[in-house]
Amino acid sequence: LQSTFGNSTAWGDLTPEQTRRLYHTLLPRSLLGLYEMGVMKPEELAPLAYEARIAAKEYARSRCIWTGRLLTTAFDHYRSLRDYGRLATQSSMSWDDLWNKYEAQIVQEECENELSGQRSDNKKEPTSRNSNNRQKDETL
Repeated sequence: LQSTFGNSTAWGDLTPEQTRRLYHTLLPRSLLGLYEMGVMKPEELAPLAYEARIAAKEYARSRCIWTGRLLTTAFDHYRSLRDYGRLATQSSMSWDDLWNKYEAQIVQEECENELSGQRSDNKKEPTSRNSNNRQKDETL
């Protein structure tokens, strides 16, 4: 990204608002097209999307003015302490933390839908879980 879009000074050259727009511009929307065309499966795309998101975030933050970087880092540490009881060792959630976060959200949504009777077919079998989920369950 730096060779394509350039570097900033140590003080930064983008406001927090400009940094946020840059980050959203850099997110890889083309990966969704690969899924829609049937070229790649979600389990193949997820790690690529994760890595692209991390790269976009790190690059965008490197361009932000120093006060924005300082406040962002402080908030990352606060959120890590609040959510995990420890200071952040990296600026992003790990792959496992991210997996657990969204897996828990999906399970919660499915439970709420089941309890509220929103499923169109109450006798429908749950979809089979992929091998990544089975591996995760076996390690727990």
